[in-house]
Amino acid sequence: MLPGPIRTFECPNCKSLTYKRSIASGNTIGAKLYSDGKRIAPMLPIFPIITKCQKCNNIYWLENENQRLNVNLPENIKEANFLSTDEYLSVIGTDVIRNKADEKYIRREIWWTFNDNIRDQENPRENLASNSEYCENAKSLIGLLDENIQDFIMKAELYRNIGEFWESIVCLNQIESNDLDFIIDSVLKMSIIGHTNTFRLY
Repeated sequence: MLPGPIRTFECPNCKSLTYKRSIASGNTIGAKLYSDGKRIAPMLPIFPIITKCQKCNNIYWLENENQRLNVNLPENIKEANFLSTDEYLSVIGTDVIRNKADEKYIRREIWWTFNDNIRDQENPRENLASNSEYCENAKSLIGLLDENIQDFIMKAELYRNIGEFWESIVCLNQIESNDLDFIIDSVLKMSIIGHTNTFRLY
């Protein structure tokens, strides 16, 4: 992995600064891929694109309009953090979400952060399919998905996660054979046996 430049951003509310790292190049050696589409790769890390100001608690996007170049960085500047599940949920219905793409991203992150609570647990105690917030978010995310292969797989996984196995199977059967057959077959198997939680593909 080759680190990229440090990027500095300004909170549009209180003007305090934060930073986030970047990478110039990386690889997927040692990566883990899960049925919900999340990949965790030590040599290809991801960094937040939305954060909460650690001074005033304002939530804002780490985009060009908030980026600040050639600034004198204070010694106590803090790195931008990912939002928590509750923080992602808090922006639903607010003007932080500007369009369909924003909502799709936020709702996918809500889904993933919920799944993080049980990810890699062999016998998790929590059944997320019984969590009303989880299910409501999943159904809203399903409504935002498009008619492409990746979104069909995501839709099938979401249906499986909330226990709607027949809908999951119907989605998967609409996908023609392709190089994602391994993922499709794995999700289909879990739907058939009535397993709801996310699982590791490799």
